[in-house]
Amino acid sequence: MNFIHSSIFLFISSFLLNYYITSSLFLDNLNNFTNNINRFYHALYKSLWMLLISSGIFLFFNHNFHPYIILFLFVTILSIFFLSRYQIGLTPKQYLKNIIQIHANTIIPSKAILKKSSNPQIQQLAKKILIKDNQIISEAKTLLKILK
Repeated sequence: MNFIHSSIFLFISSFLLNYYITSSLFLDNLNNFTNNINRFYHALYKSLWMLLISSGIFLFFNHNFHPYIILFLFVTILSIFFLSRYQIGLTPKQYLKNIIQIHANTIIPSKAILKKSSNPQIQQLAKKILIKDNQIISEAKTLLKILK
């Protein structure tokens, strides 16, 4: 497999793993999985960094260093950072989907800390988070249905 083919394979597999697996590790249930623009940006951002680093290492050690490849990847990463930072492409539906994802990611750690901590303040905070985030998830899902 040559450099281009291996780079394409690395990028696609990394993107898919980041989009579907990594960003879903802490979801309390799969009903809270959402396809949203921020998930896309984060997966793309992480995958491009991986590609930049692996390309740099490959090209350097094979004495085939082409700065324009690294420069292109770096500029692309900066572009994705800009798009993500300024929420280009964010719509009300995308916002609600992102809110569902973010708040669903707090459920598992909050439940886990309730079992692991005897500190009453941490217990109280975890309980508040569970109640509030489940309310926010429900509200966002309701609003999402209205927007469809």
